[in-house]
Amino acid sequence: MKKRKISTWYAFALIVTIVFLGLLPQTVHADSGPKPSIDLEVTGAPDDYYIALLGEIRYGQTRVNSKLKVDEVTTQKVEDYLKDFQYEGWGFFESPLGDNLYRRNETGEYRFWYMVPNPFRVILIDMNGEVHMSDVLHQWEYNAECSFDFSTGSLIEHNAGAIVKRILVILGSYVITLAIELLVLNGFYPLKKKNLFWFWLANTVTNIPFNIYLLHSRLGFEILFVWILLELLVVFVEGCIYSFGMTDDKGKKSEGKAFCYSTFANFLSALAGIMIQLIYNSFS
Repeated sequence: MKKRKISTWYAFALIVTIVFLGLLPQTVHADSGPKPSIDLEVTGAPDDYYIALLGEIRYGQTRVNSKLKVDEVTTQKVEDYLKDFQYEGWGFFESPLGDNLYRRNETGEYRFWYMVPNPFRVILIDMNGEVHMSDVLHQWEYNAECSFDFSTGSLIEHNAGAIVKRILVILGSYVITLAIELLVLNGFYPLKKKNLFWFWLANTVTNIPFNIYLLHSRLGFEILFVWILLELLVVFVEGCIYSFGMTDDKGKKSEGKAFCYSTFANFLSALAGIMIQLIYNSFS
């Protein structure tokens, strides 16, 4: 194997990172771990309607309550109404990735994801322009399955099978991360037993606790900032482990290469995570 300079790896990682960042919206951040979501089923609703989520307005002063009436019910008018909506400290949840407003479909099932609010309410606008709001629900599961009964305004969460689902999500995220970062490892280090052991150790002590924490988190939009800090911590911890144990084909250790690999591998697993979520969301 030819000798590879650390500067070459940094340059390669930087170029690829810039390219991928250029292909993504600037607000998109992710990991191959789970993202907060709400799968909502609506029952007892009118024949046609628009539906969205409301989150608490926690920063800044709230204006006077919006009138619970839309003068003209079109998609654009409803969007404009919701963007300025405020009622008793509640405002429209607008995801940076879209999928924050739905018109009635045949199944009555809708998916909201990516930093969904917690607690939240459902807002439903019928074709007469009347605005209806559900009860308040404090989401328990990170990926919650909920139902909204329009006739009573009741909003409940269904937790059956949550433990099994949580375990499957954690294991799935762990396996996906291992697969992606193992492919990247092959470009930085020889796949010998010693390196594979440190690779497995680093990902086990970071990825599993990371996803367990996120699954049990009760944060709302603040989870985005917590996620960024945790990602930086993961990059640092894994970089330290790799610099301690990883060696090249000549048995030499390199702190620079270790942190370069940790940064690049975690970036790619984050990119893969957001792409998987986008694909899954498009078929939901």
